[in-house]
Amino acid sequence: MKYLKIILSFLLHTYIRISYKKIRAHYDVTIVKADAIGDFVMWMGSIDAYRKKYQGKRVLLVCSQADKDIIEPLGFFTDIITFNRVELANKLDYFYKFMRDMSGINSDIVINPSWDHTQIDDLICGMIKSHNKYASQVKRDITVNGWLDNFVLNLVKWGVLDTGKLYYDYLLPMPHHSKTSELYAIQIFTRQLVDPNYNYQLADLSHITKDYICPIIEKYCFVSLSSSRILKDWPIENLSTLLYFVPSNYTIVLSGFGLKDEEKAQYLTINNGSKQKILNFVNQTTIREMIGLISCSSFVLSNDSAAIHIAAACRVPSLCFMHGAHFGRFAPYPDIIPEKEYHPRCVYKLMDCFGCGYKCNKDSNLNKPFFCLRQVTVDMAKDELYKLLEFVNSKK
Repeated sequence: MKYLKIILSFLLHTYIRISYKKIRAHYDVTIVKADAIGDFVMWMGSIDAYRKKYQGKRVLLVCSQADKDIIEPLGFFTDIITFNRVELANKLDYFYKFMRDMSGINSDIVINPSWDHTQIDDLICGMIKSHNKYASQVKRDITVNGWLDNFVLNLVKWGVLDTGKLYYDYLLPMPHHSKTSELYAIQIFTRQLVDPNYNYQLADLSHITKDYICPIIEKYCFVSLSSSRILKDWPIENLSTLLYFVPSNYTIVLSGFGLKDEEKAQYLTINNGSKQKILNFVNQTTIREMIGLISCSSFVLSNDSAAIHIAAACRVPSLCFMHGAHFGRFAPYPDIIPEKEYHPRCVYKLMDCFGCGYKCNKDSNLNKPFFCLRQVTVDMAKDELYKLLEFVNSKK
């Protein structure tokens, strides 16, 4: 069914490109950034380079609604067009309407700065009318599993679904993602297209946090319960035990979204033993409010999720419970990136299978945390927590 939707959306996309010719808006530059929040915040470390190069130009940003909430206060973009990532990927009627609207956009330059751009990025860029479309050169791997996978794999080999070559005029050479940090990849892409002297800097979210009024008076530890997949969740029992070692003069602030995080918050509250004050903000904040809460916290505890990148962008120290599926790509940050004291501090159990790309050969069960993540003990996390607390205390 997954690949059938890919084929149907591709055919529908082709029909729209051929049928709809009317131009309703023109821009000097269009940037398509279809990533989730964490990746988007990391890319914002390069936004100053774009702003300097294209200041005074008509610049359009195409992104998800959550990403718009983060970047809109900067005031750089002439217009921002948003979409719902889930509906665009799963609802053909929504896909048709959005792509039809995008077909009315004309732009002198179209840029897709995402390193490992997806089909959604590619189809959006392919719909915009321009003769100067730039993206990174990525390697597409498809796991063959049955006749339908074989069919799609052949479409890729024949170039029918190779949306990189099909929808872009220029593909910039990039290193393979399994060996390189996302931050370093952003630097390479930005140097090639925007500023040859650019060096990656941590993103700055002060345009959101400067006017934030925190509802919490006492000092607190921000605990992000969210992750994009259960595989990336450090066992909640371990987190509950670790919180015992957070000094009692810190309030515990729980944050997250969805039913899964509500259940985690309930577990932590019930098993707290009245040692610390716990404030439950799960499903009670907007993205901007969550960023504000992180910015005012003393430190952050989190799974591999957007929270650690937001913490770095707010210059708040964080501790990340890290798996090895794409170890080194999003975290830990490379040592060459400035302000190392605000890089996420990652606790992990190094294994020879790190870099598996979500194809775990230790345990194929997708409904529980990665095998390597389950090897991260409370004692390991406690040691890193104490080091983090030493840093926090030294900043007073």
